Amino acid sequence: MIKRDSLLTAISKYHLSGNVEKVVWNVDSKTLFCKFIDESKTLVGEVKCPLDIKDGSYCIYDTNSLSKMISILDHDVHIETVGNKEKTTQMLLADSKVDIKYNLADKRVIPTPPEVSGLDTIAFEMNLDSEFTQKFIKAKDSLSAINVVNIGTHHGFTGEQALISVGDRGSSTIEFHENANVNENVRDLIPFNSDLIKDIFRANKTFKQGTLALNPKGLLIIKFVEDDITSKYYLVRNQNN
Repeated sequence: MIKRDSLLTAISKYHLSGNVEKVVWNVDSKTLFCKFIDESKTLVGEVKCPLDIKDGSYCIYDTNSLSKMISILDHDVHIETVGNKEKTTQMLLADSKVDIKYNLADKRVIPTPPEVSGLDTIAFEMNLDSEFTQKFIKAKDSLSAINVVNIGTHHGFTGEQALISVGDRGSSTIEFHENANVNENVRDLIPFNSDLIKDIFRANKTFKQGTLALNPKGLLIIKFVEDDITSKYYLVRNQNN
């Protein structure tokens, strides 16, 4: 049996409020490893968690639909699959009263996430806490028409700090000055999609550990640990700024 809410929580960490629909669930030794890329091809990520189903690759074409189906079920969910390790065609989900049949897709219609480079070059890394992530979400909501956040470093009262400025440079902004382990100064702030970051923070709102790091060439690296779920996100800079 699988806990419904645990499964939905794991799914939400890659679905990100609809930013990612098409993924492959790779299951090996009761562990799910899901790599993904969003529709805009600016965000790549991976989620890893326990999942007690048969080993294999499960191609999900419409995560939104699958999530809604799972939410119909009671707390304990039984999952079986139709097919073999090379090709699985259906996922069968059930509780004591409801049976659900979900048709799986062909792997050729699922986008393949690229390998991420630049992880060894870090300008700064900061620990995340729920106070900062919730304030960021509120800041983004208060500037809902603007979808950019500029990130870099500055010299603050306690030395070099991370600078996270929600809003466009020519409009209203909300700046966060956060303690960080700074290896390289980035005075020319780098723009990222603030909507995606907000959705990442919302999907991981009950995290136990979290970090945010910046590659000075324009890669944002966000990692979370929540109980037995790990999630990682790699967001490239906005190209039109």
